[in-house]
Amino acid sequence: MLTLASLTKTAKRYALDSSISDETFLNALLEPLVTAGRVKARGGKEFSLDKSRTSLVVNGKCDVPNSLRKALARYGLEDAMTCEFESFVEDRIDLSLFEPFANEVIGLASGSGEASLRMATALEDPERFMAIALLEAVKNENRESAVQPVWGSGTGSLCIEVGDLLAHGFGKPRKMKQIVVVPVDTTFATEITWGYESSPAPMVSPKTLHGQWLVRMGMAGVEPDELADRIESSLRRRSVEPVKKGCTEYPVGTVAIVPNARAVFYLTAIARLDENNNARATREEIRSALNALLETYDKEGQGLDIFIPLIGTGESRAGLTHQESLDLIVSEVTANRSLVHGRVTIVVYRGDANKLEIATKEG
Repeated sequence: MLTLASLTKTAKRYALDSSISDETFLNALLEPLVTAGRVKARGGKEFSLDKSRTSLVVNGKCDVPNSLRKALARYGLEDAMTCEFESFVEDRIDLSLFEPFANEVIGLASGSGEASLRMATALEDPERFMAIALLEAVKNENRESAVQPVWGSGTGSLCIEVGDLLAHGFGKPRKMKQIVVVPVDTTFATEITWGYESSPAPMVSPKTLHGQWLVRMGMAGVEPDELADRIESSLRRRSVEPVKKGCTEYPVGTVAIVPNARAVFYLTAIARLDENNNARATREEIRSALNALLETYDKEGQGLDIFIPLIGTGESRAGLTHQESLDLIVSEVTANRSLVHGRVTIVVYRGDANKLEIATKEG
């Protein structure tokens, strides 16, 4: 998730002056928005974050100040901020490292397909890139949410977390890997259709979790053909056969296992593609796929923590509300708790949290 805290921490690692204080750096980062958005503190005073408030923001202990968020409604704000960012980019950021910095920021924004795509198109314009990134960061909830436990039994447990699923799958390598579930179609497509809505027979939209995962794998240097080979190798190793001889479609519930340095991805076939390449799944197919996923986790998960997103709320056309999806996953994991030998975490995208009846605590 791209928050003001994560953007600040990431940008500061690429700062020209590594000894700069958080307070100075964050205020400099916010200055283009403060100026272009005509942001004022209470009583019309000049806006600035002191050391204490800076610490709370950077550590995810408080939300973005209301005055900054209110400024987002101003017309032409992005263009005005782009002009204001010239001095920040020149004085604060090591432009020789702008590309890896930008890729990290795009990765943080992967939960919001539109924002990450717009940033990707602005790589040659650092000022525009920073304006888009800051606007996205300020828009999002900055406070970290605690994990809400559902149940614990022996070595297994179930909990709910509001956050970014793919943050568990990309980044610095971990000593103990985590399993990240990515819902895919039954062909395990590895090609994104850019300009998805205008394509007569689109495959994977970059707005879906499947598409966002493909984008992140591509940023990590894994080309679509290599990825397809790794998926096929995983399925062959586990003796999984296509639904018909010679075809590339597999049964609903099929799981392909693709690791990287940080995580093990369980690509789980949830939806079938119709003649127009529209993904379709029923509630029962999703239930069946969850059961198959848990069986795979039991056999091959080695007790690692596993992170599962809400399933069936979007492009699969299953028609589940976010609450119905959450309830279905909780029900299936609970009914199959004998297959759970680690911590199962249902990850709810922060922008969908207000659609659910969950009492996540603020960190």
